Amino acid sequence: MRYELVVEIVKTLEGLRKGRIVEQSHRRAEFCLTGYAFVASNGFCLSAREFPESGSRGLFCRGQRRNRDDNLFNIPAGEWLARLRVAVKEYNAQKPAPRQPKPEPAPMEVLEVIE
Repeated sequence: MRYELVVEIVKTLEGLRKGRIVEQSHRRAEFCLTGYAFVASNGFCLSAREFPESGSRGLFCRGQRRNRDDNLFNIPAGEWLARLRVAVKEYNAQKPAPRQPKPEPAPMEVLEVIE
């Protein structure tokens, strides 16, 4: 299953810009190839431990607290939104790790058959 994150930017009735996660394919330790956190080439961090919330160094995505999956988060001023765009694009470009084949069970010697 490929990695997918879709973030929507909305305008509230008060005229504020907010964000919300519309789709997220993986959460918690399976969020990305390196575990809970994905760091984009621009240093922006996407992590999936708790619930959606903006932070100074990135975006906390959906995690453990499913009851807060639809939280709106603030869009900080400055370059934050542009950095988010780059990070989401790079996150979505990740290639899932190939599944490792299950190892064959070790051969065993039959000691006894009970019928």
